[in-house]
Amino acid sequence: MTPAKSAFSERAAHWLTSQLGHYDVLRAYRSDSKRTGVWKIRSDEGVFFFKINRRRNRWGSEVFAYRNWSEAFAPYLPELRAVFDCPDNPGLLLTAVPGSPLREAGLTGSDSARAFARAGRLLRRLHDFAVGEFFGCMDEEGRPIDWSGQPLSASRRTDLVLQMREFLTAQLERGKAIGCLASDEQEAITWAIDAADCYASEVPVPTSEDFTPGNWLVDDKGDLVAVIDLENMHWGDRMNPFARLVLEYFPKNPEGEQAFYKGYGSCPPKEHIDQARIAYIMYAASYTIAGVESNDPGSSERGRRAFLRSRG
Repeated sequence: MTPAKSAFSERAAHWLTSQLGHYDVLRAYRSDSKRTGVWKIRSDEGVFFFKINRRRNRWGSEVFAYRNWSEAFAPYLPELRAVFDCPDNPGLLLTAVPGSPLREAGLTGSDSARAFARAGRLLRRLHDFAVGEFFGCMDEEGRPIDWSGQPLSASRRTDLVLQMREFLTAQLERGKAIGCLASDEQEAITWAIDAADCYASEVPVPTSEDFTPGNWLVDDKGDLVAVIDLENMHWGDRMNPFARLVLEYFPKNPEGEQAFYKGYGSCPPKEHIDQARIAYIMYAASYTIAGVESNDPGSSERGRRAFLRSRG
């Protein structure tokens, strides 16, 4: 059955045939996504996932992560079978891993605790895996780029504090220009700009801003079996992944939160309070402003909640 083959390009279809021979598309995922597309494929060689990314810079980061950081997650990671390198909508061919996202598994807090603990251990392994030479994203060859895919200037590569201040200042100016930030939210961003020196001693480590239950696959017993979607991995600071976890996931699952910290071996948000608050404010400003600019009330609401959480 090939109901969704036409959803990816003819060039991609020919490339898949060159890799797998005859194949059938079993299912299409993310059909409404403007960023990525994913198809489950079966051939005589087995079952695979073909993923394209409409943002080449995020594709490059994912390719680099699979090629260079997969050992940190082993064996809890799909295998990168092949890379589809083309100017538009490049892709990855990955082995299929059984399981479903923990976010969708419907498990209770106690039933999901093992998966949270394993995820915490894997994040710690990732953070301890290597030390980089710059803060930022990377293309498929490991060259430094910013979040929009542009080359990262030499003066900014090793200065995390400067990058944070530039980001926060730009957000503050954007928010003021469209009138979407309350006075206390503007004050929070201004505080974060002034307090960013607390990140001065950080060194770049492999990390991800999207290391969440939506990307942790579990089996029917609730055990974690794989981590997926590495497109948001980069050389960053250790606090980065905790912002989204603390703001979106831990409040719904206190048992999972404690299990995650136990697996990680420490609790960075409580040990580095100013760093955590700055991370929350960066998250809050991004979603609040982006939600208004894209007419997405849901994103704006996420941002507002994050601002409230940043107050402690």
